[in-house]
Amino acid sequence: MRITLLLLIAICLTGCGGSGGGSNNSGGNNGNNNPGRNVTDLPDNSTLILADSTSPYAANLSSCLNPDQSTSCTLDTIPLLGQTSPTITPAAVMEKTLVSHQWMADRWEALLPLLPDDLLQLMGSLTGVVISADVRPSFYTTQTGAMYLDAAFFWLSNAEKADIDSAPDFRSGFGEGLQFITLTRYIRNNDYAWRSYSLNGTEERNLDDLVEPLSSLLFHELGHANDFFPRSIYSSLNSSNSILSEGDRLASSRVSSAMVNFSPLASELLTDVARVLFQGETASESLLELTPEEVAAEFSVDVANDDYAYTNQYEDLAMLLEEVMMKHHFGIDRDIAYIDRPSTSTNFCSDYPVRWGQRGRIGEPGVKARTRYMLQVLLNQTDVSEYIDDLEQPSMMVNGNNWCQNINLSTSVESAKTLYQRSEI
Repeated sequence: MRITLLLLIAICLTGCGGSGGGSNNSGGNNGNNNPGRNVTDLPDNSTLILADSTSPYAANLSSCLNPDQSTSCTLDTIPLLGQTSPTITPAAVMEKTLVSHQWMADRWEALLPLLPDDLLQLMGSLTGVVISADVRPSFYTTQTGAMYLDAAFFWLSNAEKADIDSAPDFRSGFGEGLQFITLTRYIRNNDYAWRSYSLNGTEERNLDDLVEPLSSLLFHELGHANDFFPRSIYSSLNSSNSILSEGDRLASSRVSSAMVNFSPLASELLTDVARVLFQGETASESLLELTPEEVAAEFSVDVANDDYAYTNQYEDLAMLLEEVMMKHHFGIDRDIAYIDRPSTSTNFCSDYPVRWGQRGRIGEPGVKARTRYMLQVLLNQTDVSEYIDDLEQPSMMVNGNNWCQNINLSTSVESAKTLYQRSEI
């Protein structure tokens, strides 16, 4: 998963886990090379512990993975995982992981072998991983070359849940004056792919409950890491330089820049909307008057798979990678819909009539073409047909049916046909 006072630290978000602006998207960049960060939500590195106490990087890991530092460590001190081995193993990841609580290290170690190997190999573009109770939303930064993960993705018991800061994502109030809301969800077989659990509830989870939602987050964050440091440039890195300076030096090699040159997003309107939804800008009068139908009309003819993609080119790439990899590895489709903003606060999906929605937008021809190109550059391989060729045209939601009814699109479509036939009698 899932943008107030920003701290400019070198790059998503994917930031990125959590929601903002009435949309349950993920991520958080400030539109330059940096994730949009609230100055109060950085992890306290002085309290972090090594996931692997025998790590050869033990002496420098805490200082080098501190995103609030004024300097960036050299790659001699803390290299990318892919610089030291052509194959990334769970043990190698554990050596470069810091956590705020021991149970997070235990959980990460148990989860790593359960994740898709594609995902594990994408970790080659990281210097390390931080899992902390006070990170929200998750993010990646080239200040350190590491990703920082919200511990809400890792708890199983109520005791573990109690260790985690339950403050909402700081973007959650963005865009409240707009007339529309964007809703997204992952779907398998016309039902939710996984359950959502509140940090304030009493439900507990098992390990299998974590794999898919965590994978969606990781594919997003690793999209950022591999955008800046794709595997094709590992051999070009100057290890005597800092990770930050190398990221700047190799700016022309960014995958997202190549993708934009291949197929840019066109809508200036949605770029303005994204500044409100995800960066907290004040909406103009013209934006406040936008209906969900008008926003959807712009979105439907462009080549993004999510409105978060209009934040910047980095989130554009991360959203594409996240959706295509979740489809490939788990057979999960992603829904996106525009609805009217309810006049009162409500948690019932029956109160959300869909004005436009799609399932599996990654299969839209224009979106699919740029996803294919992005994967070829990011994975450094010409043939990416295994990820792309089985993507089907997206399914349309039934306008007027609510968010609940549109979960089973085959039923929704048949119901709509019946209503149409009756109206003709």
